[in-house]
Amino acid sequence: MPAKERQDAKLLAGVDALHVERYAWACARVTGSHVLDCACGVGYGSKMLAESGSNRLVTGVDVSPAAITHAKRCFSHERVYYIIADMRALAIGIKFDTIVSLESLEHVDDPSAVLRRFSAHMHNESNLVASLPLFPTVHVNRYHKFEVSCLKDAEAFFSRCGFAVHEIVIQPVAKKSSRTFGLFDLRRK
Repeated sequence: MPAKERQDAKLLAGVDALHVERYAWACARVTGSHVLDCACGVGYGSKMLAESGSNRLVTGVDVSPAAITHAKRCFSHERVYYIIADMRALAIGIKFDTIVSLESLEHVDDPSAVLRRFSAHMHNESNLVASLPLFPTVHVNRYHKFEVSCLKDAEAFFSRCGFAVHEIVIQPVAKKSSRTFGLFDLRRK
């Protein structure tokens, strides 16, 4: 993902408040102690995930070497490991209790394939915490390659990919905006 599409703060206080809220929501939905933060960007969310559980180990993965360097420098934590990897070809070789993928699925041509990769890295009891914009974005954001138009489309997409919605929260894209993001706590069917 290009740098202009990323958060680039050096401290959590500099990260967009809505992004922090999404990660706070994800932190409360983590099951177990082994977490994958896929497309972790500069790492603020990975650090939040680690700090939200006393025995939580987090693997933060991003395709950008610059983002991972920034994450290691600005958002390091003794229980966070950062790895340069592409979520479209994820092959870590271990299973996670929770996979977090926020602000990411809309950036890939084939998010179904990404969800299949995630599924291969999950236990039967694992959950996936993901977000999607619930409005068309491809025509207004050149970095977006996939879109759903509404909540019903998002639920159908996840269902086709083998995931059942356990919980949904709707969040505005910005204060006083009618455009929304869906936050999803998902289980494999």
